Parts: sequence; structure tokens; C-alpha cells
Amino acid sequence: MLVDETDKSLEPRLLVYLEHGIRDGRTGRTGEPHVISQRLQFIHLKEDGTAVDGGSAPYLDYRPTTGEECAAVAAVTSAPWMSQGVEDRALGYAIASLVPIHLAEVKRRRLAEIDKVEREVRARLTREINYWDARTAQLREEERAGKEQRINAANAEATAQRMVDRLHKRQSELDRERQITALPPVLKGAALVIPRGLLHSLSAGAGFGQVPGFAEDPAARAAIEQQAMEAVMAHERALGSLPFDVSAEKKGWDIESRDPHTGRLRFIEVIRTPR
Repeated sequence: MLVDETDKSLEPRLLVYLEHGIRDGRTGRTGEPHVISQRLQFIHLKEDGTAVDGGSAPYLDYRPTTGEECAAVAAVTSAPWMSQGVEDRALGYAIASLVPIHLAEVKRRRLAEIDKVEREVRARLTREINYWDARTAQLREEERAGKEQRINAANAEATAQRMVDRLHKRQSELDRERQITALPPVLKGAALVIPRGLLHSLSAGAGFGQVPGFAEDPAARAAIEQQAMEAVMAHERALGSLPFDVSAEKKGWDIESRDPHTGRLRFIEVIRTPR
């Protein structure tokens, strides 16, 4: 179980992580698919059945729950929605939304690379083939004229044929590299994410961590939070700094305060306490 300190809502969610690969038409020595891109992808599943992309590393914003917090949110962990078709929902969303994006990104990058390689390979081997074809014709003329040669026409012709075979082989390899397809996503695990707002609400209701004097009414709590923010920003202005309220952006802090002389930026988390 994890806690999202930047989320003031009351809605828990499941963080599901999946592994997804993209392959081309080649295979390994034992016949396994040749994977050209592997990605760990995250999905947030909500109680209402919706799913959203979790981004590249959402866990960086979370922290583990303490033993006391686990006791406070015990009822949430046993909610039916967390055990009803979680895997199907996660895989369905990944297949519909995340896999096509991953596949398109890899295709766009790899096909451009393959086209460039093909142009260079064809140009180089075609020059070689043309050279040895011309050399074969020249050597045959010299043979008919009875000239002494270090290499005969048959050897030159065989070299030209090897170049042709190499071109065909390389072209076949490049064609297999163009056969880019998506492998099925694989569910690797899941974790329950408790937003800070819900944790505070449940902790207060269970008598854990409740500070005397805190208002239980949401409007009163909001007023207290606003007063705390205004007090901190006023203090920063008194120090000559330029504070900005970024609490709505869920960055992990509430205020960014810049020193106008040095340009130094400070990140401030406001701890709300009653007056």
C-alpha cells in the first residue's frame, strides 16, 4: 500500500504495472521472438471502473504506508472493486490505449532507421556488383587475347554472384526487421494508492493521528489551509522573496519562492495547523 502525498482527494486507486514488448520478424537461436523494445507501463484503475495512463514513473510521488495508517484504511483494502476483473480491465486498457502508442513510436523510429540502412547497403553492394560484372567482361577479353592474368574471369564472375547473393540475403533480413508487431502485455503487479486527503479523513475517523483543534468540516479545513498558505506567502514577501502558489499543480510542495537577487528558488511545503 502506498500514499500519494500530493493528492488531496478522497478517491483511492490501484496502480497496476505491466510489461510490454515490441518484436520484429526475426527470431532468436531457440526460436523466441526478437524483442526490439521493452517498456514497463503503469495504469491507474479507479473505483468507478475507469482507467488512466499512470505515466512513466508515478511511484516516485508515493511513499509506503505506516502500520498505523494501514489499520486506518483497512476497510478500503477489502473493497470489492479491487478484486473484480482488475487484470481484465488493466489489460483491456493497455491493449486499447498504451500498446498502439508504443507500437507507433517504435515503428516510426525503426522504419526510418531500416530505410536508411537499406539505401546504404543497396548503394554499396550495387557498386560492388557493377564493378565485378565489368571486371568479368574485361578479363574475358584479356583471356581471348591470351594475356597473363592474376585473376581469371570465372573468379570475377563468382565474386559478382556472391555480391548479388549477399544483397538478396541482406534485403531479406531488412524485410524481416520491418515486420514490427506488438506482443501481448503482461501484468506484473499492483499496489493500492491512498490519497493524502482520504488518509487524513480515515485516520481522523479512526482516532489515529488526529490533532486536537482540527476542524472536521471540509469548508473549515479549507479555510484553515488558505490561512496557512497566506501566512507563509506573507512571510516570504516580508523577507524580500517572490512566492508563487503551486499547490494546485500537485508537485509535492505548495509554494515556490524565488530570491530576486540571487535567483535561488526554494520549495516550501505548508503544514496546516489550526490557529
